[in-house]
Amino acid sequence: MCSDIENFSNFRKLDVAEEITLGDGFSVEAIGTGTIELKVGVPDGKHQKCRLYETLYVPKLSYNLLSVSRATKSGKTCIFSDSNCQFLDNKQKVVATGSKIGNLYYLNCSDINESTHAANSCLDGNTKEEIWPPWRKELAKTSKGPTSYWP
Repeated sequence: MCSDIENFSNFRKLDVAEEITLGDGFSVEAIGTGTIELKVGVPDGKHQKCRLYETLYVPKLSYNLLSVSRATKSGKTCIFSDSNCQFLDNKQKVVATGSKIGNLYYLNCSDINESTHAANSCLDGNTKEEIWPPWRKELAKTSKGPTSYWP
């Protein structure tokens, strides 16, 4: 889920807003969906392009959120330690890294272009690229299940 419409490379307004209950019990509405493109950190300080599809647009979020369960459902493996995290594809290749700051895990991202202000997230599946903006390792519930799509 993303709170900044500027981060979407394509966007579609939802016909009916979707209520989302966050981990702290607070409810917000998703009013659109689309694709977000970022460069994400991989080992050795390098970055690669990736996309996050069917990302919900939720203007009232304080942080963008990533559903770890949705990542694992799409075949990614998520490894969390006390100071960082790694996401691996089905070939066990590290496709994204993150850092723990306080009690949150932030995926390491850089701007894909000068107009994109995204700071943390992503993954890569196969030969296709995928992408995301600042995401927290906290889950949100929607009436339709997980909050993001991993092809």
